Amino acid sequence: MEQYKIRLKELEENDGIEGLKFLHELVNEDGIMVAPAPKDINEETYPIWLKGKVDLAKGINIPEGFIPCTTYWVILDDKIIGLANIKHYLNDNLRKKGGHLGLAIAKEYRNKGIGFKITKLLIEKARDEFNIDDILLTNEPDNIASRKLCEKLGAELTDIDEHCHYWLRKEK
Repeated sequence: MEQYKIRLKELEENDGIEGLKFLHELVNEDGIMVAPAPKDINEETYPIWLKGKVDLAKGINIPEGFIPCTTYWVILDDKIIGLANIKHYLNDNLRKKGGHLGLAIAKEYRNKGIGFKITKLLIEKARDEFNIDDILLTNEPDNIASRKLCEKLGAELTDIDEHCHYWLRKEK
C-alpha cells in the first residue's frame, strides 16, 4: 500500500480560498455537496462559514440543537483532500445519526486506505484532546465502505435502524 503523509489542520478564520475550492469538489454522484457546508457557499459566505466553525469548536454561539464540534481540513502533503470533525460529546440526535466523528474525502482519494488513516488520527485526537473514551461511529446501512472501515477499526456493531451504530471502546 502506498504511504501517505496525512495530517489534520483545525479550521481557522483566516484559512485561504483553497478551502472553498475544495468544498466545491465534495459532491456526490447526484451533484449534492456532502460536506457540512451550505451547497451555495461562495467567496462572500465562506468567511462567515469559517467563523461559525471556529466558534463551534470554542463552544461560542452554538445554534440550538448543536453541540461543540471541531472541524479539520485533511491535508495530504500540502493539498486539502478532506474535511473531518469531532463532536465533543453526543446529544440525542447524534446518538441516532452522526456519532462522534465525521469525514468527507475527495472522490479521487477514496478506497485507498486513506479514510482508515484519517479515522485513526481522529480517534487519537478524540481520546487525547477531548477525553472521549468510547467513540460512536454511525453510517447508513448501504454504505459498505464505511461499514468495512468500522469493522477494520475493531468497532462493535450494536444496533441497526435507519443507521448502523458502531462503538469503538477504549481498552481499560
